Amino acid sequence: MKLLSALLLGLPGLALAAPVHSEMQSYANVNGRVQPVFAWCDAPDRVLAVTQPTKVAMTPQPVTLLTWPKAKTGQLQRASWQLGPNDAGAGNVYVALTPAGQMAAQTPASYVHLSNVQNVNDPAYRMTKVGPFKLGNRIYDCRYEPQATFVGTTANRTVTVWDSGKRTTYGTQNFNGTRGVLLRGDQTAYGATTRESSRVTGFQRVYLWTTPDGYTYRVEMTESGASVTVLKNGKVLRREPFLAYSVSLPAKEQP
Repeated sequence: MKLLSALLLGLPGLALAAPVHSEMQSYANVNGRVQPVFAWCDAPDRVLAVTQPTKVAMTPQPVTLLTWPKAKTGQLQRASWQLGPNDAGAGNVYVALTPAGQMAAQTPASYVHLSNVQNVNDPAYRMTKVGPFKLGNRIYDCRYEPQATFVGTTANRTVTVWDSGKRTTYGTQNFNGTRGVLLRGDQTAYGATTRESSRVTGFQRVYLWTTPDGYTYRVEMTESGASVTVLKNGKVLRREPFLAYSVSLPAKEQP
């Protein structure tokens, strides 16, 4: 997704394994109910998400545009829109967004921009680059974290996890402008993963990073929710659920 601008954290020495095919899934926490989303965007002043339509069709489908203004600590706003059709160009896909009740225009004033070059279907990429979101006269650039295994936003920060198979890395960018955290480690727990045909339908992953001064950072992700927890000497200091998040998982090998 183009959750997504340039990588803000320098990651010297981060070793990446040979490219493998991945599957990307994205979710949003809508007042405690986690549901799949078509795309979401970590913009400078807000988090935006478009819910997954109930069916794939050439005609516009009803969706909900979700907005969490960062200045209001994640207070959710919802609006009814229509998603589609798609307009594919050289390296780009523009998916029209139209307010509910209006006809989709040939040149839409609003859209979600996807990359068909930096795309999860290419083994060189873990996630599809998504963004910007254009809503009328406003364009919202989105953060993109190359080769991330997990990207999510809470009401206070963006959290990114990189997993090379040999080393894991944890990075944060705080919405209030304070310095984030960058940690490397190797503690990973993989829960059960179930599949329906070739699609992952259930998963659980837990990542842990422990510092010499007794802090532990824990990121847990499933298809029904995800959270980041900070502990000091085993005592929980802070736990933050993710408002929106994307997970990249190894795709099922095809015969």
